[in-house]
Amino acid sequence: MKGRITFRDRRFFLIDESGKEHVLPFQPIEKIANVSHPNDSLRLIAFSDFRVQDLDSLVRFLKSQVQPDLILYGGDDVRRFHETGANLFERLAEISRYGICAVAGNDDPPDLRNLITGRNVYAVHSCPLVLGPFGIVGIEGAPQFPMKDRFDKNYNKGYLLYPESILKWHLGHWKKGALHQRN
Repeated sequence: MKGRITFRDRRFFLIDESGKEHVLPFQPIEKIANVSHPNDSLRLIAFSDFRVQDLDSLVRFLKSQVQPDLILYGGDDVRRFHETGANLFERLAEISRYGICAVAGNDDPPDLRNLITGRNVYAVHSCPLVLGPFGIVGIEGAPQFPMKDRFDKNYNKGYLLYPESILKWHLGHWKKGALHQRN
């Protein structure tokens, strides 16, 4: 969809060529979490798109490794982390020293971002984490590629797709907030 993007009332709107407004599902930064970390290095484990793999095997594997400082989950199928009625994000957070940072993926409907919650679970799209000298900010979903010759080559798939201008705004907003909190 083509149009002009505006931001007001903490929401993004796409105003199409006919003048009609469409609310975009983008969620801006709400707060920044600060956690003390005295070191100048981090041991990270990162993964994403955990669609069909066995979740209990993942937990066993992570427990068999040297304890990471932080686990990063890059999105997609966040519903799976609550399928059994337990919050697997919390279970994974217990394995690491500081928890888990996660974002919803482009295949996750916007309402599923609410599943990224729990003790030491950071939904870093709306609540970036400052961990000592490190900052972790996530961008949920995927970039929305501009159409070329009226054909998008099927790159734009999913629910959470954003034009580059919104992604730049998000990162700029994070920088300002993080710098403001440190001063």
